[in-house]
Amino acid sequence: MELSFMTQTGVDDMKTHVEEHAELYRCEDNAAMLAHLADKGYLQKADLDALSFVELLEEGDHGVADIENVRRLYGAWRTLPPYAAADERLWAGLSHTLFWRYIHRRKEKDFGAGKTAALRSDFFFAQGRRRSLFVNPLARLWWAGHMVYDERRRDPFELLPVLAQGAFASQLVLFASSGLMSRRETRFAVLSLLERFERSGKKVKREHLQAVLARLNAISSLTLVDMLSEEEIERRLEGVLFPLFENRRD
Repeated sequence: MELSFMTQTGVDDMKTHVEEHAELYRCEDNAAMLAHLADKGYLQKADLDALSFVELLEEGDHGVADIENVRRLYGAWRTLPPYAAADERLWAGLSHTLFWRYIHRRKEKDFGAGKTAALRSDFFFAQGRRRSLFVNPLARLWWAGHMVYDERRRDPFELLPVLAQGAFASQLVLFASSGLMSRRETRFAVLSLLERFERSGKKVKREHLQAVLARLNAISSLTLVDMLSEEEIERRLEGVLFPLFENRRD
């Protein structure tokens, strides 16, 4: 499958002048946009031949579709190196070509009159490099999968629904906002704890995640968290959601 990325010159130009190209962006068919990008020389073939075609869900409940699309995109493109998945040029190219229709359907409200500025976040990284990984509607599918995928489980995506409840993008941004989540043992400890809370019959809300991350930050101010095992981190955090364990010393 041939994938295209957008040149840096193309990203800089198109992102800066989104308003000027509003009519091109509002077209459900991207033929005119492709002609414009080709004329400018803004698209180049990406050397990613090993990646297979992915068809994303475009209709239905966004919460359900987001979970399934994370499974589809990350499941098919798990071999994509993180440095490539963090490159704005890749997602800009894909959103203007292969996934043009998906962006239109998933972010339909952003294509209305007076909403042109919102398209910057839909097609580019417009909210800072790290935050954009979890806000951009395409990039966040890959990065959500990367954050939750645990090959030790029967279903490697078992932890995904913990973050996909309610406002998926908001929960994901909050979860990824802590630099401590870069270490897989730490983020799996947090996710496993939230999953236990959910299995106890409770719904994981934003305030629960905030409380857990606040406790984790407090622990990190006193202890080198990167030296703790996944099990030890979860044990130290469980009192936040399970008061019975709050004062446990063993």
